[in-house]
Amino acid sequence: MRLMFQKGKKMDEAIRPYRPAEDKKKILELFKVVWGADSSNTQVAVWDWKFERNPANASRQPVIVVADSAEKIIGMVARLPFRLKFGQDILTVFWSVDFITHPDYRGEIGLKLGRETSHQKEPLLGFPLGPVKLFWKRYHSRPFAQVYSYVHIVDIRHLIRRKCANRFVLAACHYVWQGVRAMTAFLGPRCGSDVDIAEITAFGPEIDVLWKEASVDYQFLQVRDRAYLTWRFLECPHKKYRIFLARRQGMALGYIVIRDEEKNGLHYGYIVDIFIRKGESHGLLGLLLKAVKALETQGVDVITCYMVEHHKMYVAALRQAGFIFRKLSLTGMIFDKEGVLSGDSLVKDGWFLTRGDSDLDM
Repeated sequence: MRLMFQKGKKMDEAIRPYRPAEDKKKILELFKVVWGADSSNTQVAVWDWKFERNPANASRQPVIVVADSAEKIIGMVARLPFRLKFGQDILTVFWSVDFITHPDYRGEIGLKLGRETSHQKEPLLGFPLGPVKLFWKRYHSRPFAQVYSYVHIVDIRHLIRRKCANRFVLAACHYVWQGVRAMTAFLGPRCGSDVDIAEITAFGPEIDVLWKEASVDYQFLQVRDRAYLTWRFLECPHKKYRIFLARRQGMALGYIVIRDEEKNGLHYGYIVDIFIRKGESHGLLGLLLKAVKALETQGVDVITCYMVEHHKMYVAALRQAGFIFRKLSLTGMIFDKEGVLSGDSLVKDGWFLTRGDSDLDM
């Protein structure tokens, strides 16, 4: 999400619901102006996948508000529906996504879109960054989760090269770091011999069994059934994901989803999603080690994994798998006008969140 609060041009506009037949092309043009994204067939495919084929959106009608002026879309804010396991209930709530305004009309338009969004009755969640946090605070939102980025450094040379270009220093750091990694791997714990981990290209019926049986041990998290995972990771038109499944004697224990990309001069690896039965620490470690090995083979420099720190089994496994650095990365905010998601336990016990939730990796 991007929003800048600044004085823009004055003009008449209408804040109204999205009209599929006439607005899609105009919004893609707005994307091109604001983000540099083109309006090619890929962008259309991403739009259709994200807003119209989402299995949580039963109506298939995107939940979007636009600012319309003189037959031109100058702003929009979208709400991405998802199914949330909240205690024993399954609720439909929303992620706030794609809050954008045209560079020439920022300021008042953004505030008007924000006010319109604040009228909705269903809970709205988001990871607001920069000035957008002011909007969330303005409408009495509250934090519900602190998400940390756990970091595994594969090739330290590319990280150090930003500060020091001396090849001898780089070589020395590389060999020392590789020695540390090798020693850590040698002395570290192993995945249980009864756990089988294999790469998969489809989510089968066993995923629904896994979700039904494992989700009872998680208090607040996005529904991760077969329909959702297939849509989210296998039908995504613009990003390539790899998925590994852990089994014991044919029973699915959990899965991990990864991808890689070049960004800002570094080759990043991401653990986008991970989910496993409670108590399966060996299977969890096995999935993480498998992911690290796969991403290392793809030539990444660094691997990151988002996790909330109160999930001790996950944090311990990340440390054991070499994710020895961490930093606070995101703060989740919630606007809940009707008090649907209420109670001290909401914040006290925390949520289960990964990079694959929200639109963080869309």
